[in-house]
Amino acid sequence: MLAISLFRTALMATFAFAMFEANTVISLPDPLPPFLQDFFGRIEGKGMFSGVEAFFLFGILICLFIMGLLITHIVITLYMCLWRFESWARTTYILISILIVAFYPASDPVVMNAWETMLSYIPDILWVVSLVLLFSPEIDPRFEANKFNFPHSPESQNPQAK
Repeated sequence: MLAISLFRTALMATFAFAMFEANTVISLPDPLPPFLQDFFGRIEGKGMFSGVEAFFLFGILICLFIMGLLITHIVITLYMCLWRFESWARTTYILISILIVAFYPASDPVVMNAWETMLSYIPDILWVVSLVLLFSPEIDPRFEANKFNFPHSPESQNPQAK
């Protein structure tokens, strides 16, 4: 029972710290060093957008906002199904983890202050803890018990075969 409560705590803490980190990073005033602030200030002051460019940038911003809402909805659904020990959620969580690790080296370099770095590593650590707990001896059988039987699978046609 301890592993189950630890797993659920790690899941909820991962999500909570990720949301806290995202909101904190957005709300921090100037996390960049002063020389980068000057550099970006000079770049931004060089030219203004024309009407067409501003229109397209606004459209891109709307698309990014919608994609963010969609991804947030998917993540909340995935975490709720992990909470209920759905086997497909475990498989999806593992696949997403593999994709994140595989594409992480392709991400651009990021300049962050110490607080942002600390806040971004806390959800990562909790994510790894929940990933390891997925295969603990106490939690693994719960996922196996909740496997989805397809309507035309041999198990669903012959339930006494088990």
